[in-house]
Amino acid sequence: MPRSTFVASLRPRMVWIRWIAAVLMSIVFLPLLLCALALTQLNGTFLKPRFYVDQIQRADVYRFLMVDALSSALDESREIMPETFPDAFEEDPLVSYGLTTEQIVGALNRALPPEKLEEMVAPSILQIGEYVTGERDEVAVTIRVGDHAPAVIEEMERLFAEAGIYALIVERDLTPSVREAAAQALSSNRDAAGWMAYLFETPENAADRIALASSRVATPRWVQDQVESAFDEVVPYLVGDADEFEIRVRLAGEQVDAAAEEVASILREADAYDLMYTEVVEPAGPGSRETVIRLPHGVEITWGEVVDILRQVAPPSWVQQQAEKLIAEIVPYLAGRSDEFLTTISLVDNKRESEAVLEEIVASKLTEAVLDLPACGAGVNIPANAESLGRGIPSCIPAGVSPGDIVDRFRPEAAKLIRPLLLDPIPDKVTFTELDLRTGALQVGGREALDLLDGGRALLIEGWTYDSADLRADLGENADVLDGVRTFLSEGYIYTHRYGSAGESDDDIGEWMDVAHDWSTAIRRYGWGAYAGTVLVLVTVLLLGGRTWQRRFMWASLSVLAASAAALVISWPFYEAFIQFDARNGLAIQGDLRETYLLIADKVTVVLEQSVDEFMGGIRRWSGILSAASFASFLCALLWRRIVGVLRRVRR
Repeated sequence: MPRSTFVASLRPRMVWIRWIAAVLMSIVFLPLLLCALALTQLNGTFLKPRFYVDQIQRADVYRFLMVDALSSALDESREIMPETFPDAFEEDPLVSYGLTTEQIVGALNRALPPEKLEEMVAPSILQIGEYVTGERDEVAVTIRVGDHAPAVIEEMERLFAEAGIYALIVERDLTPSVREAAAQALSSNRDAAGWMAYLFETPENAADRIALASSRVATPRWVQDQVESAFDEVVPYLVGDADEFEIRVRLAGEQVDAAAEEVASILREADAYDLMYTEVVEPAGPGSRETVIRLPHGVEITWGEVVDILRQVAPPSWVQQQAEKLIAEIVPYLAGRSDEFLTTISLVDNKRESEAVLEEIVASKLTEAVLDLPACGAGVNIPANAESLGRGIPSCIPAGVSPGDIVDRFRPEAAKLIRPLLLDPIPDKVTFTELDLRTGALQVGGREALDLLDGGRALLIEGWTYDSADLRADLGENADVLDGVRTFLSEGYIYTHRYGSAGESDDDIGEWMDVAHDWSTAIRRYGWGAYAGTVLVLVTVLLLGGRTWQRRFMWASLSVLAASAAALVISWPFYEAFIQFDARNGLAIQGDLRETYLLIADKVTVVLEQSVDEFMGGIRRWSGILSAASFASFLCALLWRRIVGVLRRVRR
């Protein structure tokens, strides 16, 4: 067979071989085009650091966190707090103080609005995005939460004031706590019960009276000042601006006046003037209250009876006057406005008034003694008249003499000794000093009373202090928790891809970030290969598709049309019909704040959906553009001769 004939016979077969090869290369072109489209869209979305910041902003995540998530967490906390901390909360504290979720969320949003939160967090997210996308080799995120702590405290203080929280603190916490503490102290301390009984009669009255006094001294406005002052001291310490703090709770001038008035009121109610007789007048006598003083003719009277008479003869107005005088000196001492006190009270009038009363008592005792005498029997030689009786009371009553005659006979003699024996030992003036007060408190209430006296003065003078050393001592082994909080607030939230948060290894997140970084770096470095391979395969299809350029472009256009149409189907109806996201899948959330975590999972789902939607939407757009362009190219190639003819006629 001639060579030309053989070659001619092979040409049809060669055409089929080229077509088969072109079809195979077209099939290879499909995944390559998909890779090229995906790579193009990756560069515009997931490999673009700003993409993550934009998606979070687009999903309104910051407002979601500061409003929706925070509201949900507060609502759930209302339910779980009494159950989780039954010893601390019998009911939801937010409800008990009248604070609504909307009020708290509003205050926190004024202190840290979503825009501020975005300014604080977005740079860190951008830095993480730069590392994940391979634009940087290290990541160290720092979010300084403590910078916003003062603003949060200021808004909470304002909210507490507007909601009347401080008045509720006094009513619901301070006053009942004082009453409970007083009741416990009285029930566990006999000395305390003694002096409380002296002042208030019963321990129950004491607890109620002390609680009432505390509510009159610790006013809501004063509590507000103390709370705000404490915040001013503690916040700089917590955020690292100060190395220590000292809270000093001190009574202001009006509180000292109120406390002094309450002390005076208690002393009035307890008849503090009576303490002067107990601690000054009685010790000045010949002995204790039971000491018997013997007058002539068998008349006996105890020293206690004498003191009681002194009390009784004092006019109420005079007693009130002396009591006010005594209180006027004691109260400045208790309030710390003077270092000592001294009160002098005249007893001259009391002694003069009591002399007549004592004469009547002596006469009464003489009468009792005489009435107990029997009548004289026969043979008893006793004068028949009172005037002729001897120097003492007879052993029996003679006939013709009445008991009254005998009393009248001996009464003047006994009365003459009332002043020297009973009244002269009592000073005309008594001085009541700090020593007398402390001695009386010790005798009445024991050491507990002295501790109360000294502690009360110290509290009124110096106030109550609590500092950072006290806090650490109270925390004990848990002091490291305080250090962690201070580090978090002062240095901020620190995260590195190698060491996680707070310098501790975080295998899950850190490993994921490293993997993403490596893949992103590889894609950036070798991604051009997908484009080069796509172009190379397309050129191969073009060259194998025919011997003329018309047929070659037809083959190339059909290959691009088929591949782009497939990409369009995958990125549009197939994706919308079969691809769904749900961040709840795989989550086994139980216990506290479950609904809040599920709410956050739903928001994560939204972010994932919109992110993938944007990615697939880009593929969809490019697929549509390529489909339209390749179809137009195919038509041009198919109708090329007609198009050329038309152009020639147009030129003529």
